[in-house]
Amino acid sequence: MKIFKLFVSLFIFTFILSAFSVNADSGFQAYAGVTLSNFNNEVRKGPKSKTEYGRQYYENYSNINSCTGNENAIAVSVESEGKGRSNWIEITKGAVSSWNDSTKTYSVNAYNIYIKNNVWSPCQSYHNGIWYYNASSLN
Repeated sequence: MKIFKLFVSLFIFTFILSAFSVNADSGFQAYAGVTLSNFNNEVRKGPKSKTEYGRQYYENYSNINSCTGNENAIAVSVESEGKGRSNWIEITKGAVSSWNDSTKTYSVNAYNIYIKNNVWSPCQSYHNGIWYYNASSLN
């Protein structure tokens, strides 16, 4: 009976997690445990479809260096087809930041996001954060 209860509990837990999965209408994408490459190499995620005109935001929950255990800042850039790529913005732990480039980040379009460790290191880091590509989802 204990095994059955455990199985049902795990099933309910995974169902709840799947109910909170992100779809195109939600306006944000959460990233947990993303491995950022060593030596400032970037990791591409996306594409996500932005459905509202306006600013995009990124929140850095954590970025832990696998060798030292230090919390490092990250650098983030977005790219849309036809509009090009934005500048890199640096985001420290616990901070929310946005791009000021309205020509490359505000329009309704499909976007890819690029994330990299902002510290040059021979070690990987593990990152958690949220990309708010529709500003209304930040509230």
